[in-house]
Amino acid sequence: MQFKSVYRVLLLSFVFIAVLAGSVSAQDSDPLNVRVGVQRGTLFNVPVLYDNLVAALNEGLNREVTVELLLFTSGPPLLEALNAGSIDIGGTGDTPPIFAQAAGVPLVYVASQLSNNGSALLVPENSPIESVADLAGKQIAFSPGSSAHLFIVRALEQAGLTYEDIQPVLLQPGDARAAFDSNSVDAWTIWDPFFTIAVNTVNARVLLESKDLPAVRGYQLASRQFAEEQPEALKILLEQTQATTQWSIDNAEEYAAFLEETSGVPADVWLAIREERGINPFEYLNEDIITEQQAIADKFYELGLIPEQITVSEAVWVPENIDIAEGGIIEIEETAE
Repeated sequence: MQFKSVYRVLLLSFVFIAVLAGSVSAQDSDPLNVRVGVQRGTLFNVPVLYDNLVAALNEGLNREVTVELLLFTSGPPLLEALNAGSIDIGGTGDTPPIFAQAAGVPLVYVASQLSNNGSALLVPENSPIESVADLAGKQIAFSPGSSAHLFIVRALEQAGLTYEDIQPVLLQPGDARAAFDSNSVDAWTIWDPFFTIAVNTVNARVLLESKDLPAVRGYQLASRQFAEEQPEALKILLEQTQATTQWSIDNAEEYAAFLEETSGVPADVWLAIREERGINPFEYLNEDIITEQQAIADKFYELGLIPEQITVSEAVWVPENIDIAEGGIIEIEETAE
């Protein structure tokens, strides 16, 4: 069954990663190295925000702290690295942590951010495909175990199709873009910034956007070890993640210029997108968010994409002063001068 084969591919990726990085220091007085997994467009890639993160950790923990940013193409390989002990924290969409938890990765959800849009189902501009229903029997590229995986499942259901009605082509974003450009696949499900880059550079046509489907979330995930051994460092990391969001709002033109430099898409395009979509704050998980994520996990189990049901609530971390029934917006605390 193709569903189970997808899971087995992902499970092997999680199990057989061989390179292990150094563990978090247990001594509060020792230098601490924090490894952050990032994806393309992540705000910590902006130099001033990276510098702010390092300064906040050094000051808040009153110890020497260094920060490594490790770049990943998508959520699944980022969580493979977390499983291997190569990173301590990173952000993904809603789907990768479900596959990772099912594969036994020792992760915890530490924050969530509601997404207004940012993913799409694309076809070539001259494609005869006019609706999702036209995708029956077609080859659709997407990254397995990623948010794009959930996107295509929901899009097909909305159109009255099933996952078995299409031919999944499981590719990471770079390979999927190459297949799309060469017309080797009929459609491509992808997130930003790849989505916007494709629309603005190869005249990809949007068949369906995430705003046309149930709302999704992004998550910050940490290793269970890091959350247990370095809760104060984790709290500062989340506060600084929130601060980057506020910076992108207060410095929209500067952020758009950064995106233009890293993507090739003009800054005015990014500014228009930001104005249209807005941006939501990060928050600690609460019972409602956990219920939403559990429903997604149950859907993947129902489809046979994960081998057994998982319990999302078993992989959730909140600070001691936060009531998980309510959660709450992550507040940015000022450190002492």
